[in-house]
Amino acid sequence: MAIAQMGAYFAQRILENQTEKEPGEGQESRQRTATKRLEGHGTVGTLFREQSRRLSAKDREISELVGERLHRMSMEYLVFSDESGRWNEGDYYLRSWVKISPKNYAVLRKEIVFLKHETGIKELKWNSFKNSLKKAGDTIESIRNLDCCIFITLSIPGHFKDRLDNNKYVILRTLQGIRPEQSTGGEQVTETIKDKIIGAAQHTIFYNFFEKQHIENAKKALVRDIPTQDYKFVIDSPQCLDREWAKIANECGIANITVEKKSETAPGIEFADIIVGCIHGCLQDDGQAMKFYQENLRAKMLDMYSKEFPNPNLIFFQDFSAEQKQKINIFR
Repeated sequence: MAIAQMGAYFAQRILENQTEKEPGEGQESRQRTATKRLEGHGTVGTLFREQSRRLSAKDREISELVGERLHRMSMEYLVFSDESGRWNEGDYYLRSWVKISPKNYAVLRKEIVFLKHETGIKELKWNSFKNSLKKAGDTIESIRNLDCCIFITLSIPGHFKDRLDNNKYVILRTLQGIRPEQSTGGEQVTETIKDKIIGAAQHTIFYNFFEKQHIENAKKALVRDIPTQDYKFVIDSPQCLDREWAKIANECGIANITVEKKSETAPGIEFADIIVGCIHGCLQDDGQAMKFYQENLRAKMLDMYSKEFPNPNLIFFQDFSAEQKQKINIFR
């Protein structure tokens, strides 16, 4: 292999290790950092700089194509959502909702892709993100400058359990009243079937009452005055059947819905996970989470003092104690 070819080859390999193939904003500055390692090395350094310039142009072309493709979408807004906590246990069940234009999502997407490349993280979540903050400087700066808005919905699993214990739902009282002699197979089989049916019924009730309220409040707060054909909701695969979640969302007036099976392929979902994980951490008195929230997310929170849809938004507000309501003030 000739010296010129060898120089070009190694320059290409080094550049690939220093920069992302699908770059984000700030990419050229990262390439300049990589270039410094080769400058002053004669032919190889010269060839590297030429290769770097060619790749920079290619990267810009890719970025422009991604942005143009998203811009051509008929949607004015995308709303990404992810959840944290379990619907039936633990301290909180939360959802983050991120409203963003396709153009700004192109910027976010590039930054998330680059960060994952830099850190070697396959799927970006709050826990992995907070452990990589030292490497995430450029991405955090882009997030801080990104034009988007955040809405949080929050419910407490214990509230749902209280409603169950108080026999609020007639259908559950009916199922709990089934006696062994009303079924074939004996007492043990009857109890097993009964428990499974009751568990499925509780799950369905939660999603049709609590989760529906999460969705409905987010829809009204974020896109109430926007024609339904002009926005799309994109969610991580929920803790229920995808089609059931979509059906509930349809009932709330949301026509365009995509359920992502693999959140690692949807940077918007990963961003929503970072947000909801951070908010959950704040509620658990995690100092690192609160610092990140105050510095990077607080300014993007949709109207926190709204009388109709305050943010964070407490689902079934009347069920919250004074202490629980007071806790939410940490975000304001």
